[in-house]
Amino acid sequence: MIIRLSLVTLTVVAVATSCGEQHKNARTQSRAQASSGSTQQATIVRDVDGDTIKVKLPDGSEHSVRLIGIDTPETHKPGVKVECGGPEASANMSALAPAGAPVKLTTDPTQDKSDRYGRLLAYATVNGHGLQLAQLRAGWAEVYVYGGKPFQRVDSFRKASEVAKKNGRGVWGQCSGDFHSEQPTS
Repeated sequence: MIIRLSLVTLTVVAVATSCGEQHKNARTQSRAQASSGSTQQATIVRDVDGDTIKVKLPDGSEHSVRLIGIDTPETHKPGVKVECGGPEASANMSALAPAGAPVKLTTDPTQDKSDRYGRLLAYATVNGHGLQLAQLRAGWAEVYVYGGKPFQRVDSFRKASEVAKKNGRGVWGQCSGDFHSEQPTS
């Protein structure tokens, strides 16, 4: 009887341990998937401005994509005059993301999938280069944390922005770092 009870106890412990390991592995896998976000391929249709692009997905649908984590001076916002550095930020985005270029879009699990205007929210990579980091490094964008909820790449974005600021690139030099002042007239 004691031997049979011991065998039953060992079996229960083994099964419980196995289930616990499976649950732990599932949680680890789920965290890994969540930390990376989902990725999809698309094609650049056009740039809208310095922080928004229009893309075509493989199913043929077109969507506006607001780039997570950056804000650039306005060029098309109703009721807002063109801001200092806005045309240059848009021109830089056109050079970084030419029409017809393949783009990899990656969501951030810490952020919403779309914004209040229905634009997809994503990191965008063209030719192996992140569009957000390129805009920050050039000084045409500043780091933007929506609603006080930091995104996953915020630290690397802040470092890139600090380097641009230190070196007086883009808006940091041209507009004294004021990303929302009116574009000077020539």
